[in-house]
Amino acid sequence: MQNKESTEKQMNFSGIVLGFSTATLSYLGLIKTKDQNSNAVNLTLAEQNIEILAILEEKTRGNLNPDEDKMLKAVLTDLRVRFVEAAKSAKSAK
Repeated sequence: MQNKESTEKQMNFSGIVLGFSTATLSYLGLIKTKDQNSNAVNLTLAEQNIEILAILEEKTRGNLNPDEDKMLKAVLTDLRVRFVEAAKSAKSAK
């Protein structure tokens, strides 16, 4: 059983954002996770993760420290750009 201090170190806002970011990159086929056999693209799940991050941004507005706010905005911008690129690639491949 973990003590409270080690749990607090593991569970923080940045970790949540990075977890959704990693999942999104995986769904976009940009990284391969240990559970995947290939870099399969799932635009629906990628979009859902981006939307979750957008909701987090909206609901935490004014409550984040400057570093958390900057990181969340940067991650969302990056993921949105990558999503558009992946969607264009998927469309042209059809």
